[in-house]
Amino acid sequence: TGKPKGVVHVHGGYMVGTSYHLRTFYDVKDSDVFWATSDIGWVVGHSYIVYAPLVEGVTSVFREGAPDWPDPGIFWKCVEQYGVNVMFTAPTAVRMFMKFGAEYVSKYDLSTLRLIAVAGEPLNPEAMRWAKQHLLDEGKRGFVADNWWQTELGGPTIATPITKDARPGAAGLPLPGVEAEVVDETGNAVPKGKGGLLALKRPFPHMMRTIWGSHSRYEQYWNEIPNCYAAGDVASWDEDGYISVLGRSDDVLNVAGHR
Repeated sequence: TGKPKGVVHVHGGYMVGTSYHLRTFYDVKDSDVFWATSDIGWVVGHSYIVYAPLVEGVTSVFREGAPDWPDPGIFWKCVEQYGVNVMFTAPTAVRMFMKFGAEYVSKYDLSTLRLIAVAGEPLNPEAMRWAKQHLLDEGKRGFVADNWWQTELGGPTIATPITKDARPGAAGLPLPGVEAEVVDETGNAVPKGKGGLLALKRPFPHMMRTIWGSHSRYEQYWNEIPNCYAAGDVASWDEDGYISVLGRSDDVLNVAGHR
């Protein structure tokens, strides 16, 4: 989508925000083993392979290589070998695991795994059911949680409460400190059950501060919708306030959960 755009975060806000959500949304305890299956080239890798686990001093799994090499059971071998408690991955990966087949899962002991968080694209019902059935022992051991955020936002912004399973297709509820609404082009909230533009009504610590060498482009995020940060996503919300992200309203491409 044109020239690369460097998002600028600040040390304090970024580290505080990502660390806070590691504890409160991903529910990582001091004794846990956390595995974000992304790579360091994406913001998930920056925030949840490098920064937050190191700041918090928790054990984090790093893995290089394709998810089907040397065989399609390699992820579950890692879960068993390292005792992974919390896994953060993408719906695309879950659908790939489904395609490989449950026989690659059943070879390994996944009893340590209690939370699977997904982000990057909507979680479809079939993938969620498969994950609960085969990765979490029919949901007896824990939950499948969804979360939505952006490179610009640094960490989870809208998410499923960790004591409940995700609602397939819905990213979840605004997290503490986040004032998110579905609005029209003038910044007014649309009725529940209707669609509109996803907007954040106020800043929070782990949001970007500018775009490298192009502050005017950064200002566009705040000028597109009056008194709001325009996320660039079309969304809807239901009567309970759960927000579903339906697609992009701009030129950003989403490839396998990576923008």
